[in-house]
Amino acid sequence: MATGATASGRDAEAKIFARVIASLNSAVPKFAKGDIKAMAEAIHLNDRLWLALSVDLLSEGNQLPNEIKSNLLNLSVYSQRIGRKVLLGEADPQELIDVNTSVMRGLRGKTGADKEEVAA
Repeated sequence: MATGATASGRDAEAKIFARVIASLNSAVPKFAKGDIKAMAEAIHLNDRLWLALSVDLLSEGNQLPNEIKSNLLNLSVYSQRIGRKVLLGEADPQELIDVNTSVMRGLRGKTGADKEEVAA
């Protein structure tokens, strides 16, 4: 039963990542036309996701291995830094989309090989 709860939790997390990815994807063409507000809102949503994930990772009850926690916390810092750079025109929003897509795939149990199969 615990496995099912973990699987459904991972699925819920993957769905949240999918919503953030959709928000970023939707903001990209608007941002290209000068709509900074649309991108700022998408980046804010991305930051909220990563902040919530960081709080969970640092909570006493989180049972992920320390190496995974550390890697995800590093991605959180990276994601927030890139978000600021996107708004300043110093980074491509695709970087945020790619990071979130990778994490979402991991939550869904997809590997790099799965990605290649989809592309083929």
